[in-house]
Amino acid sequence: MGNIYFRMIVWVSVFLMGASISLALELMVDNSDPQVTVTGSWTTSTSGCYGPDKYTNGPGIGTETVTWNATLDPGWYVIYFRMNSNTGYAEDARYAITHRDGTDNLVVSQRKGSSGFYVLGGAYYFNGSGTVTLSDQFSSGTLVVADAMRFWSVFSFVQMSDSHVGYSRGSSNTTAVVSELKTWANAAWRVTDSLPLRRVLPSTRAILLNTARNTGPP
Repeated sequence: MGNIYFRMIVWVSVFLMGASISLALELMVDNSDPQVTVTGSWTTSTSGCYGPDKYTNGPGIGTETVTWNATLDPGWYVIYFRMNSNTGYAEDARYAITHRDGTDNLVVSQRKGSSGFYVLGGAYYFNGSGTVTLSDQFSSGTLVVADAMRFWSVFSFVQMSDSHVGYSRGSSNTTAVVSELKTWANAAWRVTDSLPLRRVLPSTRAILLNTARNTGPP
């Protein structure tokens, strides 16, 4: 029995190491990158931004947009948006995320007490490409802001029901998404302690490992 268990761990180790080589863990798309498309009149600002600049716009009717176009390895991703500390940005910014299962329209607050990356809406499956679109439509606040987007791979050994995992939209809290994950056996998860998950955001990694070790097969 011990030998069988050992062989299973070795097999999973090889599988996960292969996955870590073939899949990109992170894709950062900044608003100034060529794969970002802009419609309408957005103002460029260099204050408190990620990269060289960010785009801002006043309240509109949704016809002026910024779209982040991402080319991704097929798989599950959590999306983060970059926002600097502010007291007057849009509290009801409109985002649209297009993924394998369709398009999710989200209303998210951009008003943040500290600068950083915030979860945009959940975990989504992208089959090679994906887009995030921000419009100029909002009613509370003075500006809507378009800065960088971060796509973090969750990897195929984390199983989810679909691409509509909604949790803490607009927050930096990753705890809630874990409750919606279906995991494999604990034996497989033990290997991830020193393999691909090691390179995931430390807070996300700690939550996933802690939960996985206390969760049985799906």
